[in-house]
Amino acid sequence: MADASRKFGADVKSLGAEFKRASKDMEAKVGRFQNDIKAKIRADKESVSRFRGNVQHLSREFQSYATAFLG
Repeated sequence: MADASRKFGADVKSLGAEFKRASKDMEAKVGRFQNDIKAKIRADKESVSRFRGNVQHLSREFQSYATAFLG
C-alpha cells in the first residue's frame, strides 16, 4: 500500500510538472498570437491611411477636372 501511495505521489508530481510546462508553452503561443494580431492591426491601419490619402487625392483631381470642364 505504501509503495502504491509513493507511486501515486510521484505520478501527481509528474502531472503537475507537465501541466506547468504545457501552461508555459501555451502562454508563449498566446503571446506570439497577440503580437501577430497587433502587427496585423498596425499594417491594416497603415493600409487604410494610404487608401484614405489616395481617395482624397483622386477626389481633388476629379474636383479640379470638374471645375476646369464646367468652368
